[in-house]
Amino acid sequence: MLLKKIAVIMGVSAMATALIAADLEVLRITNNSIKLDGQLNEAVWAKAQIGKNFRRFSHLGNKTKPQDTSFSILADDDALYLGIKCTEKDMTKLKANVKDNPDLAWDDDVLEIFFCPTGSDDIFYQFVVAAGGVLWSQYYGEKGAIKPDPFRPYWQSAIFKGPNFWSVEIRIPWAAFYMTDSSKF
Repeated sequence: MLLKKIAVIMGVSAMATALIAADLEVLRITNNSIKLDGQLNEAVWAKAQIGKNFRRFSHLGNKTKPQDTSFSILADDDALYLGIKCTEKDMTKLKANVKDNPDLAWDDDVLEIFFCPTGSDDIFYQFVVAAGGVLWSQYYGEKGAIKPDPFRPYWQSAIFKGPNFWSVEIRIPWAAFYMTDSSKF
């Protein structure tokens, strides 16, 4: 299964700032094209479309312009890849301390990524990467988190911290979307 196009909703924040971007074409790559190190320096990232110019959800009431964030999406036979760059004017203010407890992810600055593979807004996958490196995920369906399945798929990320930004490479295997029958994508 490979997607041709994807719409991504992403939260980038310490204060639950919600952002939204438009549809992007998903660039198909060969397997093992990405070294997961957070640097986004592989040639395939330069060929991918870039989503940017995020805006805040208006119903949250915060009218300040968000810091620049951009992302690209790649896919191979085994996984979906996201490359995300978050501007941070003062890296000393980046909260990046949580390394081993997923329940504390929101104590850090985080990236929250939501996928709605069926197109229904009440059935989605949520993946969270804290700036300190900890990962958290959930599947939300049937008007609430599915129980007793704890939804703990295997997925990976790597973070790189530059002088005025932090960037993340994320690899989510297609198998991580096991709660949705592929015929419904």
